[in-house]
Amino acid sequence: MPRNPRRTPTNDPVVDPVIVGAGSAGLSALREVRRYTDDVLLVNDGHWGTTCAAVGCMPSKALIKAENAFHRRGALEELGVRGADGLRVDIPAVLARVRKMRDGFFKGPESTPDKLGDRAVSGRARLLGPGRVQLNGVTVSARAIILAPGARRSCRGRGARSATVS
Repeated sequence: MPRNPRRTPTNDPVVDPVIVGAGSAGLSALREVRRYTDDVLLVNDGHWGTTCAAVGCMPSKALIKAENAFHRRGALEELGVRGADGLRVDIPAVLARVRKMRDGFFKGPESTPDKLGDRAVSGRARLLGPGRVQLNGVTVSARAIILAPGARRSCRGRGARSATVS
């Protein structure tokens, strides 16, 4: 298998297991599997990292934490802390902190291909049957296949009023 994660594994390698997807679920599966074996292949189609860390719940929670801290200023008076009415939110500073935290969250998952070397493959996986996956046109055999491909929101059809997850 290649050192460059953008290349394709050699024909018919056998691994145990293949993990499809490098989002939160796939990386969690990788951590668990590596407790028992290093004979793992992680396949990812798209950016390496998690939506949650990049633009989802983790940056949102960091922003909410700042809002909650500012909101609690109303309770300071009863604790004997004076001057809370003079507090203000420095939006650029809050957002800079959120971006810094997001970059820290994202750094680990984003570096996964470098850490795994030839055990990380960029490309789309296609299930061929029990224990067989096609990666970038090459068949890989696996004792187990863990599917953690994530989801994308989409609206189907003209005038679709609801979003579905696919």
